[in-house]
Amino acid sequence: MKKSDLRTGMIVEWQDGTKLVVFRDVPNLENCIVAGSTWMPLFKYEDDLTNKDYPHVNINKVYQPSKECALGKYDQSLYDIIWKRSTTRQITIDGKTIDISEESFQALKRTLMEG
Repeated sequence: MKKSDLRTGMIVEWQDGTKLVVFRDVPNLENCIVAGSTWMPLFKYEDDLTNKDYPHVNINKVYQPSKECALGKYDQSLYDIIWKRSTTRQITIDGKTIDISEESFQALKRTLMEG
């Protein structure tokens, strides 16, 4: 998912779980994401949806309306998740560093703890 894929009415979710509505190309409104009095202009985001200045507000999930709904009212039954940031961890094995998904890291950790 890229910043250019975001459309008005989609919901984005920050790392802390805050959900915001996307507004793009709306007259008299800057391209931004909004939740109540909280807002962030989209120009603060890189194409990969990471925030240039504040990494704690990186976008980690994007939802798209699955049915007609009231703009700004998040009801999980009305939205489908269409993108989720893949989190990775670096591990070193025999001197080689590799990236693996967080899920794979946790599974490997459980396996090693059991054995």
